[in-house]
Amino acid sequence: MRRVLVFACGFAVLAMTTASGGSAGEAGEGGQGGRLVDVARRVENLFDRVEASVCATCLFQGSAGADRDFGEQGDVAAATASVDIGLETQLAETWSASVCIEAGSGGGLDADLPFLVGVNDDADDDENVRLAEVWIRKTWEPIEGHVLTGWAGKVDLTCEFDTNEVANDETSQFSGSGFVNNPAFYAPESDFGVILAYACGEVFALKVGCCDSDQVADRGGRFYDDLFFVGEMSVSVSPFGRSGNYRAFVWYEDAKLPGLDPGTGVDSPEAGFGLSVDQVVLDGVKVFARFGAADSDYYAVDRWASGGLELAGSVWGRDKDAAGLAYGVALLADDHEDLLRQEGGDPGDEHHWELYYRLKMNERMEFSPHLQIVGNPGGEDDNDTVAIFGARLQISF
Repeated sequence: MRRVLVFACGFAVLAMTTASGGSAGEAGEGGQGGRLVDVARRVENLFDRVEASVCATCLFQGSAGADRDFGEQGDVAAATASVDIGLETQLAETWSASVCIEAGSGGGLDADLPFLVGVNDDADDDENVRLAEVWIRKTWEPIEGHVLTGWAGKVDLTCEFDTNEVANDETSQFSGSGFVNNPAFYAPESDFGVILAYACGEVFALKVGCCDSDQVADRGGRFYDDLFFVGEMSVSVSPFGRSGNYRAFVWYEDAKLPGLDPGTGVDSPEAGFGLSVDQVVLDGVKVFARFGAADSDYYAVDRWASGGLELAGSVWGRDKDAAGLAYGVALLADDHEDLLRQEGGDPGDEHHWELYYRLKMNERMEFSPHLQIVGNPGGEDDNDTVAIFGARLQISF
């Protein structure tokens, strides 16, 4: 397959160079044949520098306890699948480029049960193969130990901000959306933007990012009309010899989204802040905590708090296994509570519990059963507690 790609790329480059002018005699000593060999070698050298990764994830979930007042069908079961392909190459000593390609199938339980915070963050019902990210990055080190990095292109801000070593990967850690990224951090889907970062050794870092706000894509606005901004400061320390990461970020969106209640006429920008912490507390034990708040008249959830832990399998003699337990609560915005009361509902903050075990089957495969409990689903105290039973299989190479 790689040889086919090399030949195809080489042929395309050769065609473009030929079309741009020049004859066989101008091609040099080898003529067109020499040019083809030279182009093929250059393209193959590029492929030799490419680091590729492929991750396929399948997840099955079923609910218990969902009544028809919450979901039209009551209890449901659903399966999802996703594929992520990552390509990264070093273009020069301080230049690199990356491409992330995604595809998926199935909306999961979230498509049938209207939780405020989703229970399957890997759900992806867009079967089209698409570019999730594509960017180019430049690194400078003007002073030893002080590194500046800038990258631009189609970026996913949640991959660089609000990160966490314990709760940040829906394919290998917690499946619930609230334990992957902060639900009160309303970053847009991956879109065109720029990120700048400064790092002082491995202790202190600053990041700022800006990208197009896809919340207003249907308004036909230009890129610079509606932007999302975020800045983060992080500190990595090792109290008592145990590593920890402490992050604080603020964000601002100038999209001027409408209020939850059309009658209020509210049409204002959104802003918020968040905290993300992970810390090793004992050998094989990491804890995490998150908090976020949004000053918004548009979103139903304006605060989120969560915490939990991850146990390394080494504690019970399975070095490559892991288990995690987390709790989070989605606090309702005042406007959303008012709307629920107007509709005859009884507002209640949505509570989430999740427990998972990750079994390392071999170097390529992991199997993770999990259990989630959601209290006050949909943000209504009258709704019965829902249990989610699930199993995830991940294959990576």
